[in-house]
Amino acid sequence: MGVVSPIGNDVEQVWDSVQHSRCGIDRITHFDAGDFRAKLAGEVRNLDMEQYFTKRDLKFNDSGLQDTEFNRDRFGVIIGSGIGGISTIEGASQTIESRGPSRISPYFIPMSLINLAAGSAAIDMDAHGNVSSV
Repeated sequence: MGVVSPIGNDVEQVWDSVQHSRCGIDRITHFDAGDFRAKLAGEVRNLDMEQYFTKRDLKFNDSGLQDTEFNRDRFGVIIGSGIGGISTIEGASQTIESRGPSRISPYFIPMSLINLAAGSAAIDMDAHGNVSSV
């Protein structure tokens, strides 16, 4: 099992936060929220991405599936996210305004798709079942 959330970035941290009634909602720190009415959010903090990602491949540390044989036609991947690629979409909008549409990265669409993580995990695991995002 794995989890990344405002109350912890692994199962043990999240369970400890649940047991001690810790709230993950706090003042926004990832950007200057001074001009926004909303000043609170559930931000993911202290996430060590290198624990989960190399330059190319995802690591499935918690799944235990790396060396496991299973029916790949019946194995699917579902990964949830609040929203995918919003900063990429915002950056592309600014690029269009300032430099024109020809300056948009050819990777714009793949970088803004919410189901890209699930698709990448399915490719890495050679999973042929349902692949989706919620």
